[in-house]
Amino acid sequence: MKVTIRPITPAEVSAFVCWRYEPPYDLYNILLDNGNDAYDKIVSYFLGSAIHCCAILHEGELAGFCTFGEDGRVDGGDYSQPALDIGMGMKPALTGQKHGDAFVTAVIQYANKTFIPSHLRVTINAVNSRAQRVWQKAGFTQQEQFICPRNGKSFLIFM
Repeated sequence: MKVTIRPITPAEVSAFVCWRYEPPYDLYNILLDNGNDAYDKIVSYFLGSAIHCCAILHEGELAGFCTFGEDGRVDGGDYSQPALDIGMGMKPALTGQKHGDAFVTAVIQYANKTFIPSHLRVTINAVNSRAQRVWQKAGFTQQEQFICPRNGKSFLIFM
């Protein structure tokens, strides 16, 4: 699978914030309230330069997105070690189909080329064993497990 990464467009943000995941992955649903105010704030957030949101494309079509920096962090985790945090989402229709390796490899290459970080870090919900396997296969190891005080869910930090 040939994957490319580039800065996100407003139309692509508008598309991915509306993606809906089935349980137990529904915790990744971004737009929880269909009100215009929430939608506008979320779209503006992802278009902001602070989180470095990028489109993940397959054959020119939006297949996922990634962010770099604090957006990849979850409340309650220990982020005191210097590292570039990565957040990532895949189009729901593509999940569970063995595309994760190509996505993660492309994201790692983009992060290393663009930001030249000393280390990379990803935080994954504990129920998402598929994502854990993909990142471990890419060489990441679990550093911590914690409970997010905001939602009571368990998360794992990998570096």
